[in-house]
Amino acid sequence: MRVGYLDIEKTNLNADFGIMLCWVMKGDSTPKKHDVLTRSSVESGLYDYHVVFQLAQEMKNYDVI
Repeated sequence: MRVGYLDIEKTNLNADFGIMLCWVMKGDSTPKKHDVLTRSSVESGLYDYHVVFQLAQEMKNYDVI
């Protein structure tokens, strides 16, 4: 079973409002992975789309988070 440990930082504690600023995922036997919101993403109007998408892709590598 692949276990991952996740930490996120966001602008608001409500689940349906706010912007994800960054995340870090570490597995028992895998290197640490992370992504960070960039100024260009905010200025382009995409906001945290890329950060959330990359986290969703990384979460697929684990059975339990």
